[in-house]
Amino acid sequence: MGQNDEALAFLLESLAMKEAAGLTTEKDKATAYNNIAAIYVEQSKMSEAVEYYNRAMEACRSQTDPNEELLATLYNNIAGIYNNQGKH
Repeated sequence: MGQNDEALAFLLESLAMKEAAGLTTEKDKATAYNNIAAIYVEQSKMSEAVEYYNRAMEACRSQTDPNEELLATLYNNIAGIYNNQGKH
């Protein structure tokens, strides 16, 4: 298992454990989803990356005080993927 695969497994397991214990905030989810998406980008799994960037945006927007900087970064990350795929 490569480092990215291992990191992905740890992120997904950590998120699942926190959610099961009721310890996850929307901010935590947004951060975890963003990190998961970044690993998928490193693995050239762009559809999965976009899926998790979208999940991060949903979690970010559902906060009472959304992190506008993170939202802007997420939009930029998705735009970069689409641009690289020629979907502009």
